[in-house]
Amino acid sequence: MSTALHCDHQIVVIRPSDDWTMDDEDLRLLAAELDPVPTPAEVSKWPHQLKAQRRLQLHRKRMIRLRTRRAAEKKTTLEEFQSLEPELQKRIADLRRTGVRSGNGEIAHIQRDMQRLVLERELLRQESVTLRQNLSRHQKYAMVIQVACPGAVPAAFDEDLTAQSTNPERGHLTVRCIGPEWQTVQKRAGYRVHVPEGLPSFVFHPFSQQEFDAVLGRHDSNARSDASQLAHDGNYLGWEVSRGANVPGNHWLLGHVRCKKRLNRSIDSVLNSMKRDDGTSKWPITPTAEDVHLTGEISTQTLQHLDENSYVMLSNYPGSPTIRYMCLVRQSPWKFVLGKRAQTFYFVVADSEANRRSRDAASATKDEVCWITDEGGYSLTLEEVDDKTVDVIFHSFAYFTTEEQALHHFLMFGRIVTRWEQLVMSLNLLQC
Repeated sequence: MSTALHCDHQIVVIRPSDDWTMDDEDLRLLAAELDPVPTPAEVSKWPHQLKAQRRLQLHRKRMIRLRTRRAAEKKTTLEEFQSLEPELQKRIADLRRTGVRSGNGEIAHIQRDMQRLVLERELLRQESVTLRQNLSRHQKYAMVIQVACPGAVPAAFDEDLTAQSTNPERGHLTVRCIGPEWQTVQKRAGYRVHVPEGLPSFVFHPFSQQEFDAVLGRHDSNARSDASQLAHDGNYLGWEVSRGANVPGNHWLLGHVRCKKRLNRSIDSVLNSMKRDDGTSKWPITPTAEDVHLTGEISTQTLQHLDENSYVMLSNYPGSPTIRYMCLVRQSPWKFVLGKRAQTFYFVVADSEANRRSRDAASATKDEVCWITDEGGYSLTLEEVDDKTVDVIFHSFAYFTTEEQALHHFLMFGRIVTRWEQLVMSLNLLQC
């Protein structure tokens, strides 16, 4: 007797032999290899699934055609540029040799103006190339001096070094502002700071260099010591996100988040993208009123300026009570690890003993103002991989009273990270 089984629209005939006979278990195993009979509900979904697959296939084909067309256009443009560049250089050389030709009439006048503009543009282009070469050589020397003698070159890597050295009051105090403009406050011991919008004033005691360095040192130490305890939380827009478990303290929870991404950009290109046209820095990237669900504007002002790249700023969050904290902002000097450059940017909440005593003495404003003094905050580190690649690492530490606050901060920090990326990278939604 033979047994016939249907398998993928083919009939498999199994004939018994003297060496092998089928039993019930063999039949069960063979039946299990066949596709199960679809249910009516599954059959009803097939047209929708086929339509979705068809749309996906058409979308892929359109994207392939689009990328192919863009690549062909780019190649054609490049070939045209390469063919026209020698002709342009030849005509410029002829123009230099013969000079601007004279003539009468409106057309001749326009031609003379165009010739002058071409010569002037070429002269400026050559001058720009020479200046960039000199600037690059100067920055390399300054980098070596900075490593050998830290602090000897306070503005070694500022592209506008000469202008800043001749005009120290130039906008190095002006960083990213939300709401009112930055207000520079004179640096002196124990002076009263007046806050906009009629908010309560307070007495500020400047941080010493030792206090400033100690706060940032503890931030770096926490980032190094907790890195091994972070768990991978997934990938978001290309960022590798890791989180540590919320560590309970006396009345709060400490949360640590790290976001890491490798960019196909040189470290110099990323740093240049973090500067405005006037040379001022776009750092820090601070929370917006929308991030913290506020209707009023967050006011910020500079309290103290320690050196070219280190200062203390104040943030005021309107409400009842007003939330207020002081942050230490710094762009660290270059560091070299195995011959590769690295630089860190800080935005860390801080407090000092002198300021704490001053607040305790001003008991009248305790109900109106809530000060955040725990050393939370975040840092951004750029680590050079090669001439065309850089690793970007964000570390965030914050203190909470509930798990819900920790989740809200995690989402807000994600917005800060993506906002920074938008500042330094051009978005191309069609790029795959």
